[in-house]
Amino acid sequence: MGLSRPLGISILLLVLAPCVLAGSGSDAGPATGSNQISGVKPFPLDLDSGSMALHALATCLEFSGRRSTYDRLVAVSGAGFKFVYDTTEAYEPLRDLYPLDVLKMAANASGFADAHWELDKPIEEVKELVKREIDRGRPMIAPFLKNDAYHGFFLITGYDFGDGVFYLQGALRDSVYARVPIPPAWSGPTASPMGWAINPIFILGGTGEGPQANTGLDKSMIATGIDMLKGGTLAYGLTEGEMQYVRSPGPHQAIYGLPAYRLVSRDIETAGLTVSRDGEDAFNFGFVWRLDSQLGQLVHDRGYAASAVTYLIPRVSDGKSIEVEELVSNIERTVADAKALRKIFWDQIPDTARTAEGVAAYVKGSESMVFSFAGRDRFLEALRDLGLQAFKTAWGPVIVADSPAKRMRAKIIVKSLQSREKASLNMMEEIVGYVAEDLGVQPQEPTGPAKRRKQ
Repeated sequence: MGLSRPLGISILLLVLAPCVLAGSGSDAGPATGSNQISGVKPFPLDLDSGSMALHALATCLEFSGRRSTYDRLVAVSGAGFKFVYDTTEAYEPLRDLYPLDVLKMAANASGFADAHWELDKPIEEVKELVKREIDRGRPMIAPFLKNDAYHGFFLITGYDFGDGVFYLQGALRDSVYARVPIPPAWSGPTASPMGWAINPIFILGGTGEGPQANTGLDKSMIATGIDMLKGGTLAYGLTEGEMQYVRSPGPHQAIYGLPAYRLVSRDIETAGLTVSRDGEDAFNFGFVWRLDSQLGQLVHDRGYAASAVTYLIPRVSDGKSIEVEELVSNIERTVADAKALRKIFWDQIPDTARTAEGVAAYVKGSESMVFSFAGRDRFLEALRDLGLQAFKTAWGPVIVADSPAKRMRAKIIVKSLQSREKASLNMMEEIVGYVAEDLGVQPQEPTGPAKRRKQ
């Protein structure tokens, strides 16, 4: 498990407004009546915004009869091959959803050629759009519409304008729809480089009459991955809405792709794990949170990318399949490196360490630098007496065990990550010209990071 998010940011997100997926505008009067779509399934709670958006889309596609597995959507949307690093703070909508419009990319590749955003619609027009789509039997995706779901994306599955509510399905405990009040207006981040908008609306639209779900998907997946790995710069904090979200002077800048690893290495070399506050040492949560959350997303995304690329192996000629297999192996090794680097900056003390001495022994034998031992605040003074830096924080007690040797190991892993990502880029540039563009029969595709079968 990674770090929980700080309370202040969680509260901020609860008061910020959501985004909604719906249809195009109309000149009709105030929306009236009620309607629900039955049989829309819940989907799993996952890491962050981009992950939840694609889970919601996968459910929409399945409901429409245009099934495409989650790992394929992660890959073709660009999410599977991105890595965004923000050197100032974890601006999560940017990291999770940019630099591509993951919903539009994945929906277009799955046959919904008309999928697009509409922005700045008045609330009455939004309600008309929702009514039209629901009455046509098409659920819509609604980011953050349920205000107790931090990174939640939900499907709008119905409306009751008499009661002033939408019905939602999503990462819920059961299949029963949730009722949420329809807000009078909202602003929020979109799953695209457009950033922030008033009442952002994404249209899935139509019945998926474009190409079949996997036509062209293989080549698109590799081509998009190449762009993501090459990388670039992302600016944010450019609008009033974004500044309300980040709560610090802007604009800010984040780097994605291969150039981002140089910044990770620089931070690991220079950033302290403790900071001085009011003349006393305190835990530098911001730095550790940034590494933990962004490396966690990297593990997630590359794991699903490896699974998706695995499906290319039987669809290329025998002479070329070995190159695709090597790409899968390289991505899997990237995942292993990212896991190892993440653990250096956030390790869990095992439950078997039930005394201060046991905790100290575990720390001494570990290559990690930060340790969580939730529920054992009583050990703090004893651990300090044993010569360890122990801090009580809003996220539970932590131990900091920094050293030059551990920092050097972390930098070596970053160098390995960068090298593996460069190798993936080279392999993808080699195979993009001959991967299959059309599938006659869609194979069985298990959802989840998949290892190749040994022959």
